[in-house]
Amino acid sequence: MRRIIIIDDDPLSAQLQPENLIKIKPYTNPRDKGDRSLSNLLPVLVEIARHNYDVPELLSQFEGMDADEIAEEYKRRLDAKRDERIAARERGLGGRLGSMQMDARSMGERRVDPTDLEAVESKSSKAGLTAKDLVGDVSMTGETGAAKESGGLVGWYKERQAAKEEDHARKMEKWQEIMQKKAEEKAAKAKAA
Repeated sequence: MRRIIIIDDDPLSAQLQPENLIKIKPYTNPRDKGDRSLSNLLPVLVEIARHNYDVPELLSQFEGMDADEIAEEYKRRLDAKRDERIAARERGLGGRLGSMQMDARSMGERRVDPTDLEAVESKSSKAGLTAKDLVGDVSMTGETGAAKESGGLVGWYKERQAAKEEDHARKMEKWQEIMQKKAEEKAAKAKAA
């Protein structure tokens, strides 16, 4: 449950795991072309999946916010971190020269749409941003509860394989118990006869 996100408009749907819920506005009109709640939230969801965050711990940072507010806060944090890094570059020796070069480069740069994942990723990588910069120090899930070597799809696959092997071992133990019990019953019947 530490890796599952529930996106729903009804809080009762997540009454057993309310800390995993991202509340979204109800989808009532399929013809509403202005409903961008899910697409605005997509960069946040991709970031969570990519870095294998502990979902309840991460979502606790956005307590009381709905999907649109979470997307806005994520975008605000991204912009604030970018501005912070630019300001840090401008301080110190050569800061004025560096800021003049940065201004010249940014004049030709287009404004990034937060729903355009490739543009957001390239913009954040240019600024040197990481997921930890945006969401803070959140523990990652894994066998030990500590950060794993690889996250995302590879991490999920390794966890899945480990779970399958563990499940198989439990099944084999149960099978051996059943077979031993049957052998004992058979021996008891043979003794009685």
